[in-house]
Amino acid sequence: MQNLTPIREQQIADEIATVNDSGKQLINTIDDALTQTVELKTARDERLNQAQFTAQSSGVDMQLITAGTAKQLADSVASKGNEHNYWAMCLFVGEPSELNHIKEVL
Repeated sequence: MQNLTPIREQQIADEIATVNDSGKQLINTIDDALTQTVELKTARDERLNQAQFTAQSSGVDMQLITAGTAKQLADSVASKGNEHNYWAMCLFVGEPSELNHIKEVL
């Protein structure tokens, strides 16, 4: 048994080294992912800043519709269109604090 002790200790040392190497690789992978996340967020912010426009220069009619009930909102939306023009509407419903999250994603 005494002859196996150095072999056992070497095996433990080798396993510890393997775990340490794996840990270092994982930390590097996480650091790389965090760096990439920062770069992607910066690129997204730049796109958002470039994508902002005013209704006058784009021809897009942007309107804020507030309503107390779903029926009031539906009636307001229904009154916006007509039979003579093609139109589309993108509608986000929620509290202003909730809608700000959508703005951040877009």
